[in-house]
Amino acid sequence: MTDMGAIAHRPGLFRKRCSGVQVNPGDLACGDNTGVIVVPFEHVEEVLAVAKNIESVEQQILQKVRAGMKLKDARRETGYYTLQTPEEK
Repeated sequence: MTDMGAIAHRPGLFRKRCSGVQVNPGDLACGDNTGVIVVPFEHVEEVLAVAKNIESVEQQILQKVRAGMKLKDARRETGYYTLQTPEEK
């Protein structure tokens, strides 16, 4: 990333340190106007699975709220507050 926008590199050609975070070939980097997240390659599948589950639950919450349920009740009913809590292995 530069102040002029994104730069695409071919995999394996760079290793960079950004704001104290090591970014390696194969890592997933995503950003928006609130910041950037870097996911190490070995955790990408796990993080994407968690993110997809959160998105699914958020859609369920939206449907419940549209049907008249209070947001806090919809979140509680769907277990929203535990979605990012790591499971014991």
